[in-house]
Amino acid sequence: MLRAKMTAALALAASGVAMPVLAADAVNHGLGVSVGVTGGTNGLGLEAGYRFTNYLGIRANSGNFTYNKSFDSNDFNIDGKARLKSIGGLVDVYPFGGSFRVSVGMRSNKNQFGGVASPNGTTVEVGDDTYPSSAVGDLTGAAKFKKNAPTATIGWGGNFKTGLHFGFEVGVVAQGSPKLSATSSGSLANNPAFQQSLADQLSEWEDDSKDYKLWPVVQLNLVYRF
Repeated sequence: MLRAKMTAALALAASGVAMPVLAADAVNHGLGVSVGVTGGTNGLGLEAGYRFTNYLGIRANSGNFTYNKSFDSNDFNIDGKARLKSIGGLVDVYPFGGSFRVSVGMRSNKNQFGGVASPNGTTVEVGDDTYPSSAVGDLTGAAKFKKNAPTATIGWGGNFKTGLHFGFEVGVVAQGSPKLSATSSGSLANNPAFQQSLADQLSEWEDDSKDYKLWPVVQLNLVYRF
């Protein structure tokens, strides 16, 4: 009888300690909702997420950034402009229940690179043919990528507790090889032979750009989890 009473008393005491701990844990976990900012190779933007459990969550984020740069390439001086613009959704898996996560998702990808190429000599080679620079004029071009691009990253996303959290992730956006287009401001703009030379030149540049079909992701995140 005494042993039974002691066992009951210990069980009651243990439950009295466990209940506040569980309650505190629930408070720390809060709603699982997070909002904040993100910045990196996808640009600067906002991020929001929801972590269902220690092991599973979802996120959505945006990225915007514009960068201008001038450089020389073969027979041209190029005034280039890069515009990063995308919105993505991710499913986060936390395999160990902590901060490390593996994420997969899709991005609505409007990344675009453009510029104006001006001949830097009296003649210019376009495709396999040579033309007077004055007849070619400036070439205004753009490079566009797949509108819907799969994304995969790994990273560190804070933990499941409420409060301010810092995180980062690295990975890739499979945006595909760029599709190039260009128009000429010179007198040859509508010449069929020149148009074929320009198409050949764009095809050559597309081949040279195949290494960019995987866009690198290196993002830092600062979010508050409620």
